[in-house]
Amino acid sequence: MLAINPKIKFTRIKEILKKTLWILGEKAFLVFLVLLFFGIAFSVTLFYQSSASAKKSQQGTLEKPLQLDEGLLGKVLGIREEREKIFNETKQKQYPDPFWRVIPSLEEKNLE
Repeated sequence: MLAINPKIKFTRIKEILKKTLWILGEKAFLVFLVLLFFGIAFSVTLFYQSSASAKKSQQGTLEKPLQLDEGLLGKVLGIREEREKIFNETKQKQYPDPFWRVIPSLEEKNLE
């Protein structure tokens, strides 16, 4: 029978990992180019799949033309006009300067 050794030699795994990372580090530009290629290929594939599925789902969706609810549109425009009116009123208000006495002017310092 075959004897199975359940013990894992972590030192051997550590050595293999170090060698692999060292080789990748020596050829960093080539690794960068390969990873860039795979990233672009994955992005193109994902974009193609999403655009193809979007085209399939849109083929039979518009069976009747869209209709505009004019009552709802009137309400929305009314609310918008009210908000715009309130916004424009706030521009015309004159607010007092809260710091007019806190910071002494140069003239007051010269008098002392």
